[in-house]
Amino acid sequence: MRYSFVFLALLIGIPGAGFAADPAELSIYLFQEGRPQSEVKLVVDGQQSLSSDRDGAIHLLIEPGSHCLSFSRSGKSLFIYDLTVVAGENIRLFIILLVNEKNHVLWAWSEFNGFAS
Repeated sequence: MRYSFVFLALLIGIPGAGFAADPAELSIYLFQEGRPQSEVKLVVDGQQSLSSDRDGAIHLLIEPGSHCLSFSRSGKSLFIYDLTVVAGENIRLFIILLVNEKNHVLWAWSEFNGFAS
């Protein structure tokens, strides 16, 4: 089965304690045809590896800075996303996977890094 992807990312920043060493909270939610997608593998910076749960969710703490997020399923690379995070952010990524007859990976995203005053 071939897939193409629409990647809709909603990043919401909420200030933490204000220390530069505070990690960001990253929550990723994966869906296809309205259903959560389990067993999608996430590799962060080529090292840390996690998989989505039965609710299509992955939750982790991530250090401030730039990171490479690599997604795959059943050994097949799906897409790579570069993410820059700020200390104390609460980031939510909503990813919608779409089936396509061509073997192209398409993704679009929206980023919101606002902080409450």
